Amino acid sequence: MGARITENEFGIIDIHRDVLARLVVDKIADMDAFVVPCNKKGKPLKRKMFSIDDLENAVDVKINNRNEITVRVYLLSRFGESINQISNELFDSIESEFEKLSIAKPKTITAYIKGVMAKQIIERNIEVTRHNG
Repeated sequence: MGARITENEFGIIDIHRDVLARLVVDKIADMDAFVVPCNKKGKPLKRKMFSIDDLENAVDVKINNRNEITVRVYLLSRFGESINQISNELFDSIESEFEKLSIAKPKTITAYIKGVMAKQIIERNIEVTRHNG
């Protein structure tokens, strides 16, 4: 299923949710000085080596029958970073990319901070959510 961009007498244009998931992972990669994508258990993904399976573990994009998008991302924060600040920056960049594609902002974006990276990964389970609309 995809996010509907337009529908008219000539047809329908949809963007598949896997494309949206890749867009989100790319936005996470842009913030690699602050966060690292991880799976749902908190295991970090290797930079620029994301397979389809990794994407499914690090980013979850769902689109309901009303074309409302929900995004969930799983992250590790680098030590000393403000979780609130990096979450807001990530959410803003995701929303900006969706707008560039003429897609409505996701109804909900949730960042699950699974840990903090210092010399070792310190396990955390912090959830930060932004609701739109």
